Amino acid sequence: MQIYFIRHAQSENNHLYDINGTGAGRSEDPDLTKKGEQQLKYLRRFLSKKTDQLPSLNGKDYQNRTGFHFTHLYASPMVRAVKTGWEVAALFNLPLQLWVDLHEGGGIFQNNEGEEPGNLPGKTSAYFSENYPGILLDEEITPEGWWNKPFEPWEGRPLRAERVWERLLTMHGPDDSIALFSHGGFYNHWLSVILGTVSVDDFSLKEKVFFELNNTGITRIDVNLEKNKFRIYYNNKIDFLPDDLIT
Repeated sequence: MQIYFIRHAQSENNHLYDINGTGAGRSEDPDLTKKGEQQLKYLRRFLSKKTDQLPSLNGKDYQNRTGFHFTHLYASPMVRAVKTGWEVAALFNLPLQLWVDLHEGGGIFQNNEGEEPGNLPGKTSAYFSENYPGILLDEEITPEGWWNKPFEPWEGRPLRAERVWERLLTMHGPDDSIALFSHGGFYNHWLSVILGTVSVDDFSLKEKVFFELNNTGITRIDVNLEKNKFRIYYNNKIDFLPDDLIT
């Protein structure tokens, strides 16, 4: 089984943070920037490239020279991840399944002074059906939205990351090739749980370990289900982007 974790293209909040270094003025569910849209074009171009000859050693395609052979596509229900996944789904003529547990840490929230963050709805089932015909909805996405609860605490995030990992191992077989379209913060919790650098019961390393993942960056993990082992073939692959589009 192959798992590809792909971060969304640049969002308006990403751009805002690059400018002022804070979350002030952020959107609770931002859209992509124009630069993010350009990143998506290069991502699609990279994912569509392939050769008939296998240059890798031992008959293994370490760098996907023969292309990507996705069988399942999952995305966070946040707009920036949905738009990224939707472009790839169209490229491969595959359905895109929304999976609430892939959302960014904190959930849907604002940083308005004097207000408690959280309790915002997120996009509704009608929004997704109208804007992304044929998209597959998680059962947690309702006509009232998919969040509607307080700001997600730090300690809940590794638990959610563990749920995602366990579900992947349980639901998928050795021939499946899965792409997850999600977020940089969640990626850190997910990879930390997989590698055991941070357990779901101990958060002492949360300030010491950070796995960088740029916008549209790709990490590939191959899982041997029979032996319960995995290999990371590459992390944060962004060499398909020109320098001025790396964010």
